[in-house]
Amino acid sequence: MRKCLATEAKDCNVLILWLDCDMEGENICFEVIEAVRNAMKKSQTGNFTDVVFRARFSSLKDVETAMNCLIKPNFKQSLSVDCRRELDLRIGVAFSRFQTFHFRVQISFL
Repeated sequence: MRKCLATEAKDCNVLILWLDCDMEGENICFEVIEAVRNAMKKSQTGNFTDVVFRARFSSLKDVETAMNCLIKPNFKQSLSVDCRRELDLRIGVAFSRFQTFHFRVQISFL
């Protein structure tokens, strides 16, 4: 997917991200940005983030407004998604280990 995105971005001057209007969508923004960063044309200022925007909308009626009110992707929201995923993984592993030890003891008495 990264290669496909980079190929599509090679002649682009601006990146407008139209993704889900939630924190997961914000996280995907930064995955896309990393995939296309080196493929896109350089901005006039030399700063890649100057040409990256996000359209936020929650219904079809909001699409035009979103295009007229583009914002910058929120890196802090993206980091919070990464953190939540890491916590989910660690808590899941810990709970699985707890269950394994607990039921091993319970089943051995049967």
